[in-house]
Amino acid sequence: LSTLFIVSLMLGASSLLRAQDADSTELVAFRMLARSAPDSVVLRWGLDSYPAWKSAGRAGFVVERAEIRGDANNPQPFTWTRLTPTPVRPFTIEDWRMRFPPEDSLAGAAVQALHGQAVVTSGDPFGSIVELHMQQQNLMGFALLLADLRADLAAGLGLRYVDRDVQPGKGYIYRVFVATPIPDFPLDTVTAIAITKPAAPLPAIASLYAEEGEKQVVLKWDRYEHLERSYGGYMIEQSTDGGNTFFPRSDIPFMPVTPEGEDALPIVEYNIRLERNYQSVWYRIRGLTAFGELSPPGPAVLAMGRDRTAPKQPAILPYEIVNETSVQLRWELRGAPDADLDGFLIAKSVSPDGPYDPVSDLLPTGARSYVDADVQNLPAHYYVVSAVDTAGNSRMSAPILALFPDSIPPAIPSGLHAEIDSSGVLRLAWAPNTEADLQGYRVFYANDPTHEFQQLTTKITTDTVFVDTLTLKTLSEEIYYKLTALDYNFNHSPFTEALMVEKPDIV
Repeated sequence: LSTLFIVSLMLGASSLLRAQDADSTELVAFRMLARSAPDSVVLRWGLDSYPAWKSAGRAGFVVERAEIRGDANNPQPFTWTRLTPTPVRPFTIEDWRMRFPPEDSLAGAAVQALHGQAVVTSGDPFGSIVELHMQQQNLMGFALLLADLRADLAAGLGLRYVDRDVQPGKGYIYRVFVATPIPDFPLDTVTAIAITKPAAPLPAIASLYAEEGEKQVVLKWDRYEHLERSYGGYMIEQSTDGGNTFFPRSDIPFMPVTPEGEDALPIVEYNIRLERNYQSVWYRIRGLTAFGELSPPGPAVLAMGRDRTAPKQPAILPYEIVNETSVQLRWELRGAPDADLDGFLIAKSVSPDGPYDPVSDLLPTGARSYVDADVQNLPAHYYVVSAVDTAGNSRMSAPILALFPDSIPPAIPSGLHAEIDSSGVLRLAWAPNTEADLQGYRVFYANDPTHEFQQLTTKITTDTVFVDTLTLKTLSEEIYYKLTALDYNFNHSPFTEALMVEKPDIV
């Protein structure tokens, strides 16, 4: 309910005005809440228009009460009793001086919100109107925030009344209206029902958790953890002595604001910027109601900023073949090494896109070369070097392909055969080669076995099936195919024998 006061009222503007009846008379949004105890009932109200709030404050608010008698089968008519012989009005500046000490900064802020004047800087007439409206709405929004924060400020702003002349267990209905009608800002009468019994305890926020980042901690919790109450504001508390004593991070509560026209996000986030990493702090959250009440603190979480910055990227250099089973990798760092550099890791993969498997332990920070002595030259491998810091952050170099000298081509593919249908779709297939360093195949064709064969595949074919589509409206009755296999060193096998395929005769 406090979200009603802070979000909808603070962000509300003249567009929130609603129609009263068929004659389209505009009403300013006027809302009220009641919170009861066995010996009292607290009323809190608010408006969504700064000019209406100021005009209503000058006129004053009248509070009336009626006891709820009878039951649903035998309701009794209401007898209204006026509780405010003098209408409720905001404090004058002199009242503020008498009731609050000069060092009370929040009271000073409330005086400024109540009696301060908006300053227009735009020279454009239309722009000045918009600017004035926005400043006035901000003043009113800040006043509503302060009224939520402290009961004495809500009373000073003319937005609160406490009825102490009640009997436990009784039901009451309250209504509040402006003492003198305001022609420019007609306000409807607002009502609220209260039963004088012990109020339910405010629920603690138990869903708090923290995400640790580079010199920052992001606190998150479930806005709707307690469906019976959604707090409109929160006090963020912290402890730097191991959780023994907590203190607010700010005198001003954190008020998550939802842009107009959008739904409130279910997870609330509060970002804390830190001067340094690795300083543990305990955090906890307390919910704030529209009556200035704070919920009990929920469970605290321990969090700190952590190093999330990866070290400089290593630049991998050309490799060297040491022997038939070893390859030497070298790398360099451009500029001075990071102060928190912890070492280097070497990893390899059969694909440039990975995944990469480590082949070394963490190498010292001064290492600039590594010999992989357990190399099988088939298939070829891609290597990367990763710089790792003391926080576990890493940055990987670009991959490099390490190839051993190899002049032995794959075997000639076998089993080449073809099938063709009446529409000209031809399917070539063959038996797979068994070489460990096989990269794939290339397919060639010609319309005459004595002609030079042309490559049909623009990319290396890794499958043992290839589909070609032929044009049948030609005078040539046959087409010929050859196949070659190649390894990772791009050694090509000899061609297969030319395979002749007869085209369907449709001419």
